[in-house]
Amino acid sequence: MTETSGFSASGLEGAPFVAADILVVDDSPSNLSYLSGIISEQGHMPRLAISGKLALTAAKAEIPDLILLDVMMPEIDGFEVCRRLKSDPRTRDIPVIFVSSMSDPQEKVRAFTAGGVDYVTKPFATEEIVARIRTHLEISRMRTRLLEQNAELEEARRSLETRLDEQTHSTQLALLNLIDKEKTLDTVESDLQHTVEALSRSHAELDRFAAIAAHDLQEPSRAVILFAQLLQRRLGEAMDTTTIEYLEYIVGAARQMMTLVQDLLAYTERFHQNYALERVDCDKVLKIVLKKMEPALVTSAAKITSRPLPTVVANEAECIELFEQLIGNSIKFSRHGAPPEIEIAATVDGEECEFTITDNGIGIEEIYLERIFGLFMRLHTRQRYPGNGVGLALCKTIVESLGGSIKATSEADKGTTIHFSLPVTDEQV
Repeated sequence: MTETSGFSASGLEGAPFVAADILVVDDSPSNLSYLSGIISEQGHMPRLAISGKLALTAAKAEIPDLILLDVMMPEIDGFEVCRRLKSDPRTRDIPVIFVSSMSDPQEKVRAFTAGGVDYVTKPFATEEIVARIRTHLEISRMRTRLLEQNAELEEARRSLETRLDEQTHSTQLALLNLIDKEKTLDTVESDLQHTVEALSRSHAELDRFAAIAAHDLQEPSRAVILFAQLLQRRLGEAMDTTTIEYLEYIVGAARQMMTLVQDLLAYTERFHQNYALERVDCDKVLKIVLKKMEPALVTSAAKITSRPLPTVVANEAECIELFEQLIGNSIKFSRHGAPPEIEIAATVDGEECEFTITDNGIGIEEIYLERIFGLFMRLHTRQRYPGNGVGLALCKTIVESLGGSIKATSEADKGTTIHFSLPVTDEQV
């Protein structure tokens, strides 16, 4: 596409106009001339092909931004041309609009099955074909932007992992060097202090980098959502069902990327927060959590039962987060047609207390029990169960930072029990 100043292809005043390369395929010279004139009047650049074979050659020689494709042609019809384009990695992402005199619904089904994004029946109004061209060009551009932003997010993630691996490796080498040289205790302590300070500085730099990267990645996502919503309002009733679905997918994917970045930041920030330890009444914590989650409990018809809970040495805010995440998971992963039943109990044993949260949900296969506490670990699609796989990883971080441990026992289709331990106060030892 070629950008010039003026009116944009999306119809949004003030944005740069994007002149598109549009391949028109029809065995009728008069139809080619007519469609070519319409495209040129809109400021785009038409290329013409009078047969399906020539169309395939032209599309592979120079990838067009959009194809207007006739159905009834000798040798290779439009359906077969589209199927061949979609089977080639170089041309499969080109949006194809079928233009045909056949209005039979079955022909339209064949067109969409072959990979077309739209179907226009001849004769058509000039305004209709112009609106459909403009809509699909803009959807294609927005899809390209979203793919680029996903690539940037993936690159940022790899960069963060690489820097963390390098820092870990450097720390290990430093410690090995201290051991090999058999330094005195005072010297070892001094060198270790320097290593810790250097690692802290590196982590601080990594945190700043993550915050900047997250901010920069969220801004393009907001822009995609904004322009998609503007496009929806601009086109209004002119949009067909396919266009509406594509725009909803674009908005949903952009919002998912923003949520993913925010969850990652929330998880990494947890490592650098120093919460003051205090005596926490877990019965009080549970009441606060159930009050916060009241809408979800009512909607799911969940039944919560709890035995008396002890006071532990922890932080109230962290305990609220812990219970809210675990109870929320029990509600989210409930079985269809079976309202969630959740039982919360605790047993004091010496200087620690083991809590259990048991539900009657879908359960977890044994092979996944140790993996579910990993960051971004998901066992189901987002369409079936929403989320980014951060909740249980955050719970593990909270429990272990307080000196406890966490694990799960489960049976598929019967339910899951989360076990976690926390230290208790002197009165309960």
